[in-house]
Amino acid sequence: QRQMCIRDRDLAVIKVEKSDLSSNTLEQIKVIEVGDSDALEVGEQVVAIGNALGYGQSVTTGIVSALDRSLTNENGTTSTYIQTDAAINPGNSGGGLFNADGELVGIVNSKASGENVEGIGFAIPMDTAKSVITDLMDHGFVTGRPYLGIVMQNVAFTTGNRGFFGSSYTTHPQIYSIESGSAAEKAGLKVNDIILAFGGEQITSSSEISALLYGY
Repeated sequence: QRQMCIRDRDLAVIKVEKSDLSSNTLEQIKVIEVGDSDALEVGEQVVAIGNALGYGQSVTTGIVSALDRSLTNENGTTSTYIQTDAAINPGNSGGGLFNADGELVGIVNSKASGENVEGIGFAIPMDTAKSVITDLMDHGFVTGRPYLGIVMQNVAFTTGNRGFFGSSYTTHPQIYSIESGSAAEKAGLKVNDIILAFGGEQITSSSEISALLYGY
């Protein structure tokens, strides 16, 4: 068995005002050079930097195991990633993947785990990440993605009467929270609403909504 949770271009941008930093800190800041992920070759050495398992800043090294590895994320859409055998663990996932010249070529995203699985990690190529980062900086959101503005949780419902073989169950997503000013709020959706169908298609989980939403 193996487990893997891929989130579509799972990126964020954090803004720090210069006025919040001391002059001494500003003098020490060095801007990372962004490399060309399209120029990577299989077998090329790479380094993953992060805070693996919360022990503090750490560095792991490996190679590019594969390029343009197609993976389907939790929303049902497929994207391509850099595969590496550099050790990836909670804490350095989300950190940078660097080439031998110290250039940022990817953002570590996930790894495969489970029995008989070892050394299979994935990173978002920087050539892909650039457009997402630019959108976040320019617009505050990623353009071209449908967005409802709700947080959902899956709930189970009993169907039929309890009999000799017990009851049967079905699940549907329930709205846990709604973002103020969102399309969901404007459409009249309410917290605790149960969503039975989307676009006329019956659904049983929040992941199905996400997959259908991406179809728009």
